[in-house]
Amino acid sequence: MNGRRRYGFAVTTPLALLRRTLRSPGNRGALSGRSAILLLALSLTPGASEGASAAPVTTAGAAVELHLLQPDGSPAAEAVLAAYPLETKSFPAPSPAVMDQRDRRFEPRVLPVQTGARVTFPNSDTVSHHVYSFSTAKRFQLFLGKGEPAQTQTFGRSGVVTLGCNLHDWMLGYIVVLDTPYFAVTDGAGRARVTGLPPGTYRLEVWHARFSDATSRPTREVRVEAGASETWELKLDRPLLPARDQKPGFVEY
Repeated sequence: MNGRRRYGFAVTTPLALLRRTLRSPGNRGALSGRSAILLLALSLTPGASEGASAAPVTTAGAAVELHLLQPDGSPAAEAVLAAYPLETKSFPAPSPAVMDQRDRRFEPRVLPVQTGARVTFPNSDTVSHHVYSFSTAKRFQLFLGKGEPAQTQTFGRSGVVTLGCNLHDWMLGYIVVLDTPYFAVTDGAGRARVTGLPPGTYRLEVWHARFSDATSRPTREVRVEAGASETWELKLDRPLLPARDQKPGFVEY
């Protein structure tokens, strides 16, 4: 049958109709020039020809990946990779985030957020906490009583916010406030991957709480195309400072 079959019945295209009309002996002389031109024009309309189908158009985001190693080749976990677009970009609204308290620890220990993000502080622990920060980027105090509702803070200034707890002095956490929505934290293998980047040129920047120079932030400029991925293999010149684990150091309250 001339035409396409959809939904269980035949759909005749203009081109098929023209062919059938011309093939009919009774219509060969009756078809006017105007009708033939109209049918031919319809048959040449995009998407009207037999077997034609519209292909979806998709734009894949780009990605950047960091592999961070110490001088001895061991991986560096809990580093923040941030990608700053160098061309003008409009950013989405900051996504909310959560900094929890579990087992007398901050969870996660390192939390990157976009500038302007609201961070919720629940207390999932069996004891109370008194979270504070004296950092320039954000000064605040929150008493998080055991079993009480979570509290929220807005982080409207970029920078590193160091967290402590007045009731458990060993607790240590970081909220890294960034002027970009594109960031990730390195895992136990020292790898972090930022996806969904619009094509363009970016300045990549790395932060770690245990860099020997607190002001040091390795940077690199890259250009990424749609669907492409760029990997940064970064080996530090100096080892990270010794880790300060969130372990009890004295009797808690």
